[in-house]
Amino acid sequence: MHKKINTVYILGAGFSCYAALPTQQEIVRQLFNHQELSGPPDINEILTAIIRDFLASVFQIRSLDEHAPTLEDIYTCIDLSAQTGHFLGQAYTPKKLQAIRQLLTHRIFQILEKRYQPSPAISQLLEHVLQKENSAFISLNWDMVLEKHLAPLGCRPDYQCSIQPLTDFAADNQRIPVCKLHGSANWAYCDNCKYLFFDPDTQTALHDQLFLFPHDFSLFGYTPPAASFSSLACPHCRIPHLSTHIVTFSFRKNFRTNYFSCLWHQAEMLLQQADRWVFIGYSLPQADYQFKHLLKSAQLIMGESHLPELTVITKNNGKELSPSVVRYLRFFGDCMSSRNIYQHGIDEYVANHYHLPAAPPSV
Repeated sequence: MHKKINTVYILGAGFSCYAALPTQQEIVRQLFNHQELSGPPDINEILTAIIRDFLASVFQIRSLDEHAPTLEDIYTCIDLSAQTGHFLGQAYTPKKLQAIRQLLTHRIFQILEKRYQPSPAISQLLEHVLQKENSAFISLNWDMVLEKHLAPLGCRPDYQCSIQPLTDFAADNQRIPVCKLHGSANWAYCDNCKYLFFDPDTQTALHDQLFLFPHDFSLFGYTPPAASFSSLACPHCRIPHLSTHIVTFSFRKNFRTNYFSCLWHQAEMLLQQADRWVFIGYSLPQADYQFKHLLKSAQLIMGESHLPELTVITKNNGKELSPSVVRYLRFFGDCMSSRNIYQHGIDEYVANHYHLPAAPPSV
């Protein structure tokens, strides 16, 4: 790397909530609502029917208003069966479970896209980060909230792996290191030649239907017209349909492509050299035990005399410490200082750290 990274920002789902994206619990409640989602209406209606039947059969859930399973429970049950070649109940073969996984992830991407709104708080934070710090980002999110807020500031992510652009874009943009450890909505992967591609501005995985294959629908007795499907050919080997690989909400995460090994290595290198780690909207969930191990390893590798300064930015409406802050205190112990815990969000952090007025509240 050409310059030392002083600060690494670690982004979780709470960061994306500033751009009006839903929480995991809110996503589950919207799985059956296909109205106003992008994509062909007939495909969306079939997706809802397949997901509804699956949740009714496996979790005995027909309404998502109350007592709905978590995304971790849904994906972990799918993955533990499919990856070991077992059924999940009499109706769901491993092949069907792999298809359910694809269709469910497509639906989540649809929900995320529908809810997005620009965030003044994120924009203000990034403006000062780019002006005053040598920083990098590690994101556990799939969405493009970070990319969409960097672009108006004349900045593009450097994804820290051998990834090729699908479209032309301005090469003179400022670049900032970004490691997306669970994949990204604008990435496409070729299962034949194993090249990874990205579109700087578009959620390729959603709009080019990289999760959707006609043969998956036929497993459930549906035969949508061919016109309902689109595909994206590989620019390198020309196979007609690129796919993508997203690491989902699961205790059985699958990092099957070589790019993830590179990304995780680069993330650890960034963490090791940084003087400050700033966690924004990341709750240290139990399902992310691989990333928690990476954090602990990177924290300790230089010895106790070189421990990074830790900052946690979260949102908590109560007076007591939020559950996520308690998890940080248990994981990092005395390395956490109360003066670096911001329970009133990005606005509070900006006002204190940069000594500037907070951004106006999002509409």
